[in-house]
Amino acid sequence: RKVQINLSERKTMKIALDIGYKYIKISYLREIINFKVQSIKDRIMNAENVKHEFENGKWQDEARQTMNESEKMDELKNKKSKFLNNPALSKIRDSLCLLWRYLEAVTSKRYTEYSVWALTKIVAVLIYVVNPFDLIPDVIFWAGWLDDILAVSYIISLTTDELDKFQAWERRMAMA
Repeated sequence: RKVQINLSERKTMKIALDIGYKYIKISYLREIINFKVQSIKDRIMNAENVKHEFENGKWQDEARQTMNESEKMDELKNKKSKFLNNPALSKIRDSLCLLWRYLEAVTSKRYTEYSVWALTKIVAVLIYVVNPFDLIPDVIFWAGWLDDILAVSYIISLTTDELDKFQAWERRMAMA
């Protein structure tokens, strides 16, 4: 048995199908976005993920390679002002300043009592911060900086003794 559908009914059905398709498409996109946001939240909220990524990722090797190539080291140092002035990193600005001062003092050969292990960690975290494609890409507004904040905090806690010695050296140099 054939069903006759007039032109206006066809248009109505087409509109209904289009609306249904768009609704399904929007619902699907909403699910994808919610999944991505939840995935990012899971990565951020677990500091162990940042620690693991930092320790087991490419960052340590890249730091050693950068330390052996003066051009790469200069490139890293030239990114300092961009990251110190980033409002997303304001919570760790003092820590970043300390890390940059340490790097500059060591590379200028003014501070010679440094630990190679600590320098490697510090160079690695600075590379991590300036690299937009780390654990959470920096292109994801604000969320992309949270892993950087955790990584800097982790390295500061890891290298506290070395950084304390460096700051004592800075005070002695300021008095001299």
